[in-house]
Amino acid sequence: MAQRPGIQLTVDKEADGGVSPNRFVPLISAHVRLYWPALATQSEVESALEEAYVLVLHEFRDRYGA
Repeated sequence: MAQRPGIQLTVDKEADGGVSPNRFVPLISAHVRLYWPALATQSEVESALEEAYVLVLHEFRDRYGA
């Protein structure tokens, strides 16, 4: 079976990591992995990506009160 087309992307943004001894790595990391079957349309792939973004944004706001 052929490998599906896909894209993987990581974005790191600087953020306050706090002060020692409880300092965290001063980065926010966002990771996106998107795979689709070769016959999927561009519209279908974009729709799936948009839906995932909306769902993760809602999950973040539900958990952390944004």
